[in-house]
Parts: sequence; C-alpha cells; structure tokens
Amino acid sequence: MLAAFLDTHRHLMEQGISAYTSLAELPQACDNGWIPSPELFGTSGSALFIPAQRELTAQFLSEFPRFRSIRAHLSERQRSLLAHHSSFSTPLRVPGHPVDELLSQFTPQRTIWHSTMESTNLGIFEQQPISLVAAADKFLHGLPVDLPPHCDRCHHLLRHPGGTTHMATCRHRSQLWTDAHEKCNAVLSTLIKDSGVRCRVHVQGVPGTRQNVSQHGPEDHHVGDFELPQLMATGGGWHGLILDFSMSHVFDNDGIPDLARSKLQAAAQRKIRGHRNAYAQHVPPKAFLPIIASTDGLLQDDALRFLWWLADRSANKETAALDGLSASQDVSGDPTCKRIRSRIFRQLKASLSYAAIIAGASRLVGPESQQQRAACFCTLLDSEARKKIKEQLYRAFAEVQRIKRPMRNKDLSFNNSLKSLLRLKGLASKAFQSCGDSGWIPMVSQQASFESGLRLDGIKQEHNISEKFKIQMCYDKGRMSGKILVEKRFDCNEAMEFSGDPQYVKMVRNQSGPDEFSFNLQGPELHSLVYNMRYLGQCRYELPFKVTTPGKYFVNLVWWRENYNGATELSNGWLPAHFDLPLGLDVFIHLGEPGDDMKETREALQRNRNASDLPLCDMRDKNYTYMDGRWLYMYDDVENIFYSPAPQQVRLISGGASMYTWVNLEKYYWYPSRCKLRHFEGKQALNCIASKTIRMQGDSHLRTIANALSDLACGVRSGGFDSGCASACKQADLSRNCYRKDGLGHAPDFFADQGAALNVINLGQHFCDGERKMKFAQYKQSIDAGVDKMSKLSPDARRTMIWHETNAVMFRKDSWIVGYGDQRTNIRIAMYNRYATAKMKELGITVLPTFSASLALAQNPDEAHYPLKYLQHSSVQYLLNFFCQ
Repeated sequence: MLAAFLDTHRHLMEQGISAYTSLAELPQACDNGWIPSPELFGTSGSALFIPAQRELTAQFLSEFPRFRSIRAHLSERQRSLLAHHSSFSTPLRVPGHPVDELLSQFTPQRTIWHSTMESTNLGIFEQQPISLVAAADKFLHGLPVDLPPHCDRCHHLLRHPGGTTHMATCRHRSQLWTDAHEKCNAVLSTLIKDSGVRCRVHVQGVPGTRQNVSQHGPEDHHVGDFELPQLMATGGGWHGLILDFSMSHVFDNDGIPDLARSKLQAAAQRKIRGHRNAYAQHVPPKAFLPIIASTDGLLQDDALRFLWWLADRSANKETAALDGLSASQDVSGDPTCKRIRSRIFRQLKASLSYAAIIAGASRLVGPESQQQRAACFCTLLDSEARKKIKEQLYRAFAEVQRIKRPMRNKDLSFNNSLKSLLRLKGLASKAFQSCGDSGWIPMVSQQASFESGLRLDGIKQEHNISEKFKIQMCYDKGRMSGKILVEKRFDCNEAMEFSGDPQYVKMVRNQSGPDEFSFNLQGPELHSLVYNMRYLGQCRYELPFKVTTPGKYFVNLVWWRENYNGATELSNGWLPAHFDLPLGLDVFIHLGEPGDDMKETREALQRNRNASDLPLCDMRDKNYTYMDGRWLYMYDDVENIFYSPAPQQVRLISGGASMYTWVNLEKYYWYPSRCKLRHFEGKQALNCIASKTIRMQGDSHLRTIANALSDLACGVRSGGFDSGCASACKQADLSRNCYRKDGLGHAPDFFADQGAALNVINLGQHFCDGERKMKFAQYKQSIDAGVDKMSKLSPDARRTMIWHETNAVMFRKDSWIVGYGDQRTNIRIAMYNRYATAKMKELGITVLPTFSASLALAQNPDEAHYPLKYLQHSSVQYLLNFFCQ
C-alpha cells in the first residue's frame, strides 16, 4: 500500500497533477494501480460514505485505536505526500481584504496551502469519546455510515441517500449546532489569545456577553462572535476587527462532498453581505471577516489568511525575542522567522481544522446516542463481507509491516486483530481501551470491603465487592505514567433521572458519570486521579496518571455514592454516602524502573523541589501554566514516607467505620508542574503583605485561608467568624488584611473593585448546602452576573482580582450533616468549578487551582475545613507569589 502511495505521487508529479479534483478520477487511478482500491474501504451493497480525496488515506491511521502504533510505519515524507494530494492553495494578499490591510507593506504576495489531512497527524483522536472518533473517521476515511432507523429528534425515517445530511442539518437538533459552534469558538479564542491579540468573545445564547462585542446598531442586534478592538488598518480605514465563526455542512444527499470549497465561499459571501456594510457604518468604522469551517475540517480562504496573520505575528515576536530586539521591529524576512511562522501556521490550521472535525462529528452523533452509536464501521456487514475485508486488511498490513509469514498462520494472527479492529456486533457499544507497554494488570485486594451497617442509599449489594468492581492498570514506557480502568460491573443505572436542567445533565453524564468516588496515589507525591478522569460509559472510568518521582505508592480508592446520588437536584435531604473500599488498604504499586528505590526517590524529590529547570510562575499568565501541579514530600527521609507497620486512623465515621491513612499529609508541599513558585516563610511573608490592603470575601474556606496567611506571616488570625482583620499583629501593620463572610455573593460590591491591592473571592459551597439546596442553574446565574460586572472593571482593577476555586468537600456522614440535609458533593462542586473557572479564564482573571489540590487531601482529620498548614503549603504560596512577584 505504501508503495502505491509513493507511485501515485511520482506519477501525478510527472503528469503535472497536484491533486484529485473530482471523484471521476478515482476509478482511473485505481485501474492503473496508482492508489488502493476503494473496495478496501467497504463492500458492494454497503452504503459508502466517501468524502472526496480521502481514498489516499489509510483507514488504520485514525480508525483503530488498538493499532495506533502502526502510524509509526508512515514516515513524515509519506504523510506529507498524503496531505499534498488533498490540499488546495489560495493567495494570501487580496486588495481591500481586512487581512491584507493588517499585513506589513514588506509582506510579499505568496500562496498559502491547506489540507484537512494535517489535523489527522496531531495524534490526539484517542483523547475523544469513541463515538466522536468513529463519526469523524466517517468524514475523513471513506467509511460506511451506520445510521439509526430514525432521527433521534424529529423521528424522520433515515435511509440512504440523504440520511447523513439530515442528521447534520435537522433543525430539531439545533442545540447540537450551538454546542459545535461554541466548541470551535473556544478553540479559536485560545488561538487568538495565545498569539497575543486581545479579543472580546460573544457567547451564543448568553445575552450578557453581547456587551463584549459590538452589535450592528441600536435597531439591528446582529452581532459577531469576536471583536479584536486593538487592530486597525495600516492606512487607518477602520479601527477594530469583527470575526464571525460558522460551520457549513458541505455534503450532498449521497454523503459525498460536492464542490466543497465553492460552498464555503458562498457561505462566506452570505456572511459578508449580512455584516460587513453594517459594521462599516460604525464610528470609527469596523472591519468584518467571516471564519468558515466545514464539518469535515476544511477551512475557507479567509480563515486561512487570518490564521497566517496570527502565525506571522507570533513568529515575528518570537524571532525578535531570540535576537534581543523589540517585538515591534519587523523581522519577517529573517529565515528563522520564516521557519517559525511555517510551524505555527501548520499548528493553527491543524488545531482549528481538528476542532471542526470533532464538532462536526458531534453534530452527526449527538450526546444522547454516543454510547449506542460507538460501533466500528463494519458492524453492519454480514459474515461474507467481513471475511472479504479480513483478507484485504491482511494484505494491507502485510505490505505495511513487511510481514513474511506463511498463509496458514494468518487466520490465528488476524482473528485476534479482527476482533479489535472490526469490533463484532455484540461489543459495538463498548469503547475499546488500548494499553501501554505493560499490558493490563489486575488490581485486587484481600481487604476490599463494603462499609458495614445499614445501606442508607437503598441499593442492595447482592455481589461481593471484588466481583462488583473490576480494576486494572497499565504502565507506559518508563513506568512513570499510565492509566487505571475502573469498572462497576453490577448495579449500574445510567438511566436515573437526577435533574431537569439539560446543561447540568449533559455536563454530569459526559464528565463525571453516575458514581462519586475518590482515587488517590499517595507516596513521594500525592495525586488525585479523579480530577482528570474520563468517563467511558456503562459505569467505566479511565484515570490517567503521571508522576515525576519514582517510588512506592499507596492506591487509595473510596466509593462514596452511586447512580447519580452525588449529582441529584431532585432530593430534599442529605445525599446518602458510604465508605466502601474496593481496594482495601493493602494495594501498593511501584512507579519507575526497578533500582535503588530510596536513593532514586530521594534524588528525584530533590530535583523536583528545586525545579531549577523551570521558569518562575507568572500568576497573571493568560495560559494558566501555574495551575497544573502535585504534592511533593518535603523531606529527605523517604524511608519514613509511610507509617509503619500499619496505617494510622484519621477519624471515625458515623456508623462504625474508620478512615485510615498511610501518609502524613502535613509533610507535603504543593509544586506546580510547569513553573516554579517562590516559597515564603515567616518574615518573608510578613514583609510581602505588611501595610497592604487584602480583601478576602466568600465562605468559611476564605476565612480559613485568610487565617492561614496571617498566621504564616505573624502568628495571628484574621478575626471573627463573620468578618475581621489581622489587627493583632505586633510586628507589622496587618490591619488591612481582612476577611468578610459572603458565601452567596449577595453584597453589591462582591465582584467590584474596592481599592484593595488583592481581592480574593469565591462562591460555591453554600449554593448546595442543607439550608439552600440551590440548583446548578442558580449558581450559573450568579457567576454570569458576576462575570458581567467584572468585565466592566478597568484592566488594572481586574489585575487585582483572584478567583479561588471551590475546595473539595470531605467525606462526612455524621448526625449533624445528615440532619442538616447537606447536599455538597464533589460531583456538584466539580461542575461549579468547571463552569466558573472557564468564565474567569475568559476574562483573564487569575485562578487559584484549589480544587485539584484539595481533592488529594479530602481524607483529613477536619471534616469541614482544611488545616492551616495544608493551606500554607499551597494556596497561601500562590497568593504571596501573586502579590510579591
């Protein structure tokens, strides 16, 4: 097959043909042996879905996660050939075009190229839900469409031809259009901001955000998606650029693209007619530019020109920095700048194209049916068709891998491969999970147990806990990273109703799943694996892990709640919880290569704590690189990391159970992974905050962090229960280091600039406490209102604001919390944080990553708050670095 690819390229170059222009050319190419036969991608009688120019791509490049490593058999040159034959070009400079008026007068006319194949080389398809991967591959690799009998929204009968187009364009599925649009907008926003361009974003469906982007006028409320207010034409013809992103489904009724580029050009012209003249009437005039992407990742010419300008801007700044020049100096002619610009341009095109592919697939699949339609492409084929493709696949793989084995061995070798590659019908709804170098290793415990006593959640446990949970892990190369799969094999109820809010239901079902549990690695480092967990459906969870310190780790898994009891908004009382231990207290793993465990652990801890190879953390970094991190053991006596000979009791749990720990949580410090925090102690902290105005406003967790800050600096607390200041300090003036209780943000000035040098605020815990029992929609409304207020603050005022993520809640089932009817769970807190943190990042507000840090410490002696020392080792250090960098 690879020889066919190379022969195709050579022949086309000799003929002067740069790309296939229509499907009509494909049969001739196949007859001459220039490309693989389309029969490899389906069989007669199947409804084929063959996007133009995709025959050149081998379907195993992205379709089969199990054989992802086969991609390595394609060299960069071969991949470039595939991209070349599906590419098109367009001129960069067009007179009167907004991008042309942004370019320097020294920028020559040139041709820019684009191929959707570039996005398939990112190697990140496996990070998406399997249903989206399958749908995306149908667009990209000529796979048969396996449609359901009827549309899931309007119940229209789906049949070929026309079924796929209906699924992607049905107006009853318009919410999927909005979701796809917003996902692509988020990616485009990130690309713009990463290039150093300030932009305002309009979120579709959220009226408050329309104030961020200029509308057409007082009578016409149409509005674009982005406003770049600082940009202006080189000749001064306009000031401010409006971008409007939209997606176009370019397929005809047979599921085959017809003149895709012309459709995109027509969509762009419609946008221009609807917006450009209206924005030109503003004072001063504003320019308008459409950004159009197709649902198979094709980018319209204007989008390519804009991305090239972003790449040119970024490359110019990066090259100037390398040469020690001012960022405003033009170094675009420098060969280094050209190489950097080319690399960045490819990355920008691939990122936006990839986002459009996944968003387009989500329009076709839909959230409700992702698990049901996660089948591989050939589940509809009969046994004879399957046998035929089996033979074709064998020949293709034999060519790729140069396999020289007798034909009599092929049935045995490919029988196992075919089960993974073609996923037989009975396993179609299960997302196959590939493993690393080690293979899947079972994790079992002799001490696994349910919590004894009455089960308050009403779920009768009819199976042994070892039968109910299947837990496996695998290592990547080097044994410092890998993933753990947790499967609850019985009592899985995904159909349980838990809320009437569609947005909240979607977030919980896609991101958390039905069960609430904690899963921590405890050893030289502390990690909460739940924070980056991926839900696979059917009560199966994938938890990736990565440590930077080799050594021995305790695997701490506690199952709290089942079947959406941790997410429900339909209950009026306490949400029952149980302290079940599927892995008991006796499961340890060794991470890293075997060797002198203590010596390697000690040296690695020293390196990680020194972090001499990392830059200092910038707490105003708009990329938020300071948020990723882990807890590191503070001392060199690594032989004492674990209690000996047995774990120590943390506290009793009502009902007779006890909570135990193998490590002393006070002996750990939080360290970011990608930058270095300056650590403050005693006098350093006091000198940092003395005579400064610091306002902390929120719930009791903000009071605790205010106490931790003043205690570290001066050994005093910040005053009373509801409010107070650290006036008792004798060594310096801390009377303006104050806390004010406001757990719901009711104070009119909660989100306002109060003249403080540092404003730390938070909302979260008390929206779902036993007294209020508010729903997610009410929390979202409060955050949206606050973000709207902060968006009107001056840039200098916003620089003083810090959003404190809501801390994780501790496991509790004492009589007070039950009688209070408390509904605080980590699933609900996680949804709060996901929403609020994303909103704060859009405004560029500094965010304290307290949720991920606190998840690893949730089993501590205090049932309600985190001890001051924990905070002084983490959140307080962030505040001091923000204040005294």
